[in-house]
Amino acid sequence: MLNNKALKLTWQQIALADEVYYKSATRPSGSTLIENIAYIDDQNPMHLMDIAYPENNIAVLPVIVHIHGGGWVYGHKDTYYKYYAMELSKKGYAVLTINYRLAFKDPFPSMIIDIFDVFKWIEQNHAEYHLDPNSVYLVGDSAGAHLSALSALLFQDDKLRSHYPIEKSAIQIKALGLSCGVYDFDHLVHTDINLPMRKMMVQTIFNQVDYMNHPLYPYASVIPNMSKLIPSYILSTESDSIHYQSQELIQGCIDYKIPYLARIMPKHLNLGHVFNLRLKIPESLMIIDEMDRFFKEYR
Repeated sequence: MLNNKALKLTWQQIALADEVYYKSATRPSGSTLIENIAYIDDQNPMHLMDIAYPENNIAVLPVIVHIHGGGWVYGHKDTYYKYYAMELSKKGYAVLTINYRLAFKDPFPSMIIDIFDVFKWIEQNHAEYHLDPNSVYLVGDSAGAHLSALSALLFQDDKLRSHYPIEKSAIQIKALGLSCGVYDFDHLVHTDINLPMRKMMVQTIFNQVDYMNHPLYPYASVIPNMSKLIPSYILSTESDSIHYQSQELIQGCIDYKIPYLARIMPKHLNLGHVFNLRLKIPESLMIIDEMDRFFKEYR
């Protein structure tokens, strides 16, 4: 593995800040949670997930697979993602918040392989857990938005999927909810933005200094491969240094005539990167309502 000590220290600081917020947050009412379900039976904590349901639910529900962010190197379900998933579930979804292997230890495409194993788990276990395998949505923030969009593309595009060691399952993915995502690695590295160590992060993701020579690099960004992207709710904020990535994704949706709804929060609101995960922010609940209405158009 690469020497990425400085990157690890940076993410450790981010982790501490996330933990402070999580401890201060209020657990949503009106939702129940089943925790630590293994979607792969290998005793690996990175292969655990939670499922949030509306309280007292007995119905078969559409499914949201919630894919956390964290620069592909950090994050897990047991932070404020848990509360965000519970709030989402109150709109009438079973929300699977998943762990997946991270690039400090398991470089790309380990996280994609794990997400496809979640799809397989849904196909095999939907009856027991009251899940509708024909109505699945992917929701992700930041790196999780990239993984959500890329997973949907790989699901739809047989040629693109042929480059990866994955198999398509029998579920049906209907739409995406993408928050403040990264959709093009080339542009991330070479655009002049205030994002420290972004080149080291991409080297870590692919576990090689010459990351552009990784065999999957040409097939790992969304925008250059997005012709078969599915309907997408795209959230961004002008206060985010990577807002331009969402603008490029929106333009791609226009060019390829992909149905989308964009919500761009203006700069004067001073809403930061993935602000919508913090339920204390009033706009967060508005975003959930709007994304839910978009998803219902593709039920």
